[in-house]
Amino acid sequence: MTTDGGRECWELLPAVGVGPLRFGMSPTDVALALQASAPHEQVGCPYEQENSADGVEVFYDEGKLACVSLDALVGPQVFLRGG
Repeated sequence: MTTDGGRECWELLPAVGVGPLRFGMSPTDVALALQASAPHEQVGCPYEQENSADGVEVFYDEGKLACVSLDALVGPQVFLRGG
């Protein structure tokens, strides 16, 4: 789903995930969910981190999706159901 501005709209599911991403996913599952055509940039930090050009940053703990960060200007817009 996209807004008039062309940015995707994602639903936040507390403690479950956001948009097509679910906490606990593997990096391969995340890439498939994001339909990534290009590999994400990997960044060194305490957690494994991957940044994509569309404003989505994902963080892994022990190889499983643990956190998602979205750029407020270019990333997907996030809404709570009923909000």
